[in-house]
Amino acid sequence: MSSITQFFEPRASRGGRSLHSGAEQEGRIAARLRSLRFNGVEIQVGKTAGGSDGVDIPTVFGEKQVGFESGTAGKFEGTGCTLRPVNGELQAPDDKKFLKELMGSYRPWGGIVPSLDAKCPDDYLALPNDTVARAYRSKGADYIQVGKGLYHTGGDVLGLGVPLFECEETMLRTRITKHMKKLPNGSRKPTDYTTAIVFPARKLVPSPYSLFGVLPPGFTEAESPLQTMA
Repeated sequence: MSSITQFFEPRASRGGRSLHSGAEQEGRIAARLRSLRFNGVEIQVGKTAGGSDGVDIPTVFGEKQVGFESGTAGKFEGTGCTLRPVNGELQAPDDKKFLKELMGSYRPWGGIVPSLDAKCPDDYLALPNDTVARAYRSKGADYIQVGKGLYHTGGDVLGLGVPLFECEETMLRTRITKHMKKLPNGSRKPTDYTTAIVFPARKLVPSPYSLFGVLPPGFTEAESPLQTMA
């Protein structure tokens, strides 16, 4: 399929900065959940994923396990992975089940595996608007908190009244990436073929609720020790 680059503004590679800001946001949302109550009951918040493939913020509401995915205000990319050439074709690894099934028989660049040194445009495949939600639901996340608010991933398990996370012009972007290998002239050496679900954040309709704004029904601020003593 031809590239559809006009939908996305050029962005510099974020690398380690993206991982760092993502971990910071996980911690921020985890702390926020600890500061809240749901129907008057304390929310149990587990260890954050810290960049691993697990649910970003595992929680327990009463006896119900609920997973939260975190995202920064400028989030424009969902799950992704490195592709490997297999029998002359680029394929997702078996442990990336959702992406492997999403790609199916589709092969980037018309089935051609370009040289890592080649200057070729990113490859884009149009996806359903709810693909990001389905990707995170597949790993156990029930809700996503991003800059535009709180969304569910396919089932509003707490009955919060938040919308499904869906965004027009969601794409699967495959590209040759440059990581940390530097050449003597200071440039970066192309090292991998990667694919990721991307979406134009400007197309995401804001949620009426947020953990950092208007709270969904059932959520309240925990009383401070001073309030309890008053």
